Parts: sequence; C-alpha cells; structure tokens
Amino acid sequence: MFLLHAGRKNATASAKTTATTSNNNWTKLVGINWADARDNFVDGWIIPSGIDHSGAPEEVSRQADQILSEFQRLLFSGDNDTNHTTNNPHDNYAFTIRLGINPATVLNDDWWPRYQDIIDRAVHDHGYSVILACWEEASHRNGRIDNPDEFWKMWDKVVQIFAGKDRVLFEIFNEPHGCADEQWRNWAARWVDRHTEHPPHTAVNATRTPGPDEETIPILSDKQRILVSGTGYSEHVTTIAKDKRLDGCRLSFHLYSWFGKHTRVESWKDELDRRVGIEHAPRTSVTEWGAPMKIRPNHYYCSTSSNNQSSYGDDGDKDGHESALAMSEVIRDWKMGSIYWPGLRDGDVYSLTERKDTAKNTTDTRHLWVTNQSGKARLQWSFGFYNSAVSSPGMQEKGNDQANKTCKM
Repeated sequence: MFLLHAGRKNATASAKTTATTSNNNWTKLVGINWADARDNFVDGWIIPSGIDHSGAPEEVSRQADQILSEFQRLLFSGDNDTNHTTNNPHDNYAFTIRLGINPATVLNDDWWPRYQDIIDRAVHDHGYSVILACWEEASHRNGRIDNPDEFWKMWDKVVQIFAGKDRVLFEIFNEPHGCADEQWRNWAARWVDRHTEHPPHTAVNATRTPGPDEETIPILSDKQRILVSGTGYSEHVTTIAKDKRLDGCRLSFHLYSWFGKHTRVESWKDELDRRVGIEHAPRTSVTEWGAPMKIRPNHYYCSTSSNNQSSYGDDGDKDGHESALAMSEVIRDWKMGSIYWPGLRDGDVYSLTERKDTAKNTTDTRHLWVTNQSGKARLQWSFGFYNSAVSSPGMQEKGNDQANKTCKM
C-alpha cells in the first residue's frame, strides 16, 4: 500500500494516511512546484531556485533545509488560526513538492548526489511527499521523448533509488504536446509495464527478472505512485483515464488562462468538466495551475456574483483571475490534488513566494515571503482548508459584499 505523511511532524494540519485504489480514497496531493529560475525546460542540470549548485554538498543541504522549512512556515501551517480545517475532517491529503528531473540531472555524477539529497531531505526531514516529473530539455521542447535511451536510463536509476520510499512519486513526462493521443498513451503504458508487475506483488522494490541482454529493472508495487500526464499540455485527461493499461495510475492535469477564452467562472467550470470529468477527479492531481501574484493584493479573495461573472469584472480573463477562481473551486469541490505553479521560481510573476534577496529586503537568500496573501488563501481553499465561503481567515468576518469591494482595490 501507498503510505503518505502529510506535512512535517509538527505541522498544524499534519496527518498520516494510507491510500488505497478505491475511487473514494485517493490521498490528495496538495502543494507547490519548486522550479528552476530558468524554468525546468533547461539544457543541463535542473537547479531549484535558491540553491547554489556550485556549493559543497553540506551547503546545498543547508540551503534546501531552509527553503523547505520556509514552505512549511508560510504555506502549509495553520497560521495559528482555528478555522484552518478541511471541509471534511476525513479527507486524506499529503503536503507535496513537485520537482523537475531530466537525464542531464540524474545521469550526472557531480550534481545528482546533491539533488538526491534535496529530495531525501524533503521526504525524511520535512515530511513532504515529492513528485519527480520529467521535463524535456530546452533545445528540444517539442513535447516528445527525443532520446529514449537516456529517458529509460534516467527512470531506471530514479525508480531503483526511490522504489522503497513510499512518499516519492513518479510523473512520467511533463506536457507531451508533441505526441498524438494514442502515441502518448503507448509511451505511458510502456513505462507502467516496465516499472510495475502484473499482478501487483507485495515487495515494494522487487525487480523483474531481466532478459539476457537486459539490466535489472526496478519494480513498483503501487500504481498510485505513478502520474500520467494528460494529452497536449497535460490539458486533457479523459482518454488517459479510460485506457485500461493505465488503471490505478494518477492523472496529471494542467490549467492556465490561455487554455480558453472564458470570462465567467462558471464557463471555466464547464471547460474543466470537458477536460477532466468529475468521474475522473479522485485520481486527478492538478500539478500546474496559477495566475499572476504581483498584482492587486486582494484580487483572489473575490467571490462570484449571482450572474456568475467575476466580481472583478469582465476583463477577458487576461490576468488569469477567473480561471484561477474556477480552478480553486473545482479542485476543492471535486477533491482533486492541487499543486500550484510555482510555489517558488525566481523571476516568475506567478510565483507565490519570493526570496527576500530578490525583493531587496535582506541579503539572506533563503528566507521567503508570500507575494500575494489572497493567492495563498485561494491555494489553501483549493486544498480544502477553511469552512468559509470566502477563502481567508481575514475575510471570514467581512462577508461576500466586503470581499467584492476589497477585490476591486
């Protein structure tokens, strides 16, 4: 079985849960992406923002510890608020960090041990679940697996290392937009067949007996640790969900405002129903969604009015406001996983946190601040936190009318 710990040992909302393949008992993955400042589409090593890749292993570990602690303090704690509860006290969720990998990162003997230590510290010292997602390199960026030999070498190595660590999950390939639907499903099915055994066995890190020309291939016993991206820019999961070869795997879905031209929250909800479908929601994690954070500070407290138009007004959703509101509501209502893009990425206007040195507040590069408190509240609302219709403890006393006024500031 797939055992997940939600948050650090001392986290306000921490929990220890066991997920099964029951449609109603998938552990929700809730958290953030921690990304390279250059984006994770890079030629060479992926280096999470705030990490000095030139540092000695112990220095990289110290930097990672500080940033992971800041995520916990700023985004995953209850802020000592008594309303920091889930709508359903029986909801299972796991605080999650999504990190990028590529062959250059994993197959390099210099950087990989330090990167692996970041992953291990997130899991063992800070209690997070970690999604390791494969990004293609910048020089290709065509939505295809361009070097299958390196792709398989990378994944064989990663699964071998982390097969016995239940809180590490594996996202086969990010945004396979260069593959036709059937072509991508065949790639995913091949990955699942290579790294799982049929029927499932009891040993987590058992290995399939290799053929005469094969090396030993690591095996997973739980498909819930595998995420299969939707087709296109991970934007449609319905055909993936219906492929029997991928039964038991999680589905990875992305949504951004440019995926549609809606100006109403309800229209975005209808769009999500077409792209995901409520019947597939329990196994779906929205591994990327977001909107600009360095704009009107109360922007995302907004509720919807009786005509389903955003209380901010008809702006064509040019800033992603309506899609972000809809995404948070649908994630919460459908109990999907919610991984915001990005929790930290230097220089990204969507980033929910920023390093204080980049904000010129201090010379300490690993202390963070929240760029938009209403955006944080909207993210936590998607997790299932709070019971108010307005998604922030600070707004609960003011009601929707005041929220709408504040929204227009």
